[in-house]
Amino acid sequence: MPDNPFEQDYFLTQYGGNYHRRNPPYKWRAFLKVIRGFRQSGTLLDIGCALGLFLQQARQFYRCSGCDVSHYAIEQARALLAPDVTFFQGELGKLPASEQYASSPASMSSNTFPTWNRPGKTWTTSCGRAACWSWPYRSTTGR
Repeated sequence: MPDNPFEQDYFLTQYGGNYHRRNPPYKWRAFLKVIRGFRQSGTLLDIGCALGLFLQQARQFYRCSGCDVSHYAIEQARALLAPDVTFFQGELGKLPASEQYASSPASMSSNTFPTWNRPGKTWTTSCGRAACWSWPYRSTTGR
């Protein structure tokens, strides 16, 4: 994706070179607690998974998959979590249609999909519906 602003430079500049420190485990555990209030187990698709830190927490309860527009982020997430987690690099509308993902609770980073910024919004696929949660995001670079 030549025009993709969410590649390595984004993660280095936006997070001061330390994405992991700026996104501590307690943050991901809090998000996971919300999702587990709706469904205790099953499959989970993290749309906008970045470097996979949320999935690192979620995989103890769910069979996880992650998607992000950033090739760099997906490579980092794969290095952290493969083969336990399946990853797709691409946009939401281009995800493979599969019953496996259609019934999943999903989380969504609103920096990747800024128009989906209401918690509990549903995503309709050709196979069915999945609940989506959108976590607020604020960019300091205007991206």
